Amino acid sequence: MQLPSIDRVPNLRPSGAEMASVSATRAIPVVTVAPNDALLEKLKSNMHEVRARGGVLYVLADADSRIESSEGVHVIRMPENYGELSPLLHVVPLQLLAYHTACARGTDVDKPRNLAKSVTVE
Repeated sequence: MQLPSIDRVPNLRPSGAEMASVSATRAIPVVTVAPNDALLEKLKSNMHEVRARGGVLYVLADADSRIESSEGVHVIRMPENYGELSPLLHVVPLQLLAYHTACARGTDVDKPRNLAKSVTVE
């Protein structure tokens, strides 16, 4: 199976409904992955829009991405950019975030909802 090149994966712009949920009245946390690639400037534009609406950003950024922490922007530095292997490094903290969020909510992480349906229904 041939996987698409990582530079062909589009950087999706947040939808209107997603952006509407980010408002100044509620500090909505927004997690983003910011690899230092051709789409970084576009991603920075999206990050500025989230900040303008009062969202709080948690950015997983490559060491050389030149994104700095500031008020409402928390940058977590990843190791140097490993090219096409970088997504493997970026997914680890996302998985840990999902796990700890589920634990904090009291969700049974060993029995996800609707897993049996999605796996067994053809």
